[in-house]
Amino acid sequence: MRDLREGVHLGLLVADLSLPECFSLKEKRSVVRGVIDALRHAREVSVAEVGCHDAHTRARIAVACVGADRAHVERLLDRALRTIESREGLVLNDAERSWC
Repeated sequence: MRDLREGVHLGLLVADLSLPECFSLKEKRSVVRGVIDALRHAREVSVAEVGCHDAHTRARIAVACVGADRAHVERLLDRALRTIESREGLVLNDAERSWC
């Protein structure tokens, strides 16, 4: 039986963010929504807020991408990371990639 995962590359980027200018969950939602919308605009990644939901100065965002070419998936995750780093009102504390 053939391995169906052959030639499939799934990349996951998890970014831990600080939001030093947010003083309420409402302000946080506005900043995080802006980041998520900017990332989704690329149309080739899936994005979700995956942690720190109750902290108004922290957020964790996951970006996932799947493709047949690992180099293409890496480029998309690199672009996503640059988008996150360029956003006003947040600081990238850490980012971690994993592959399936």
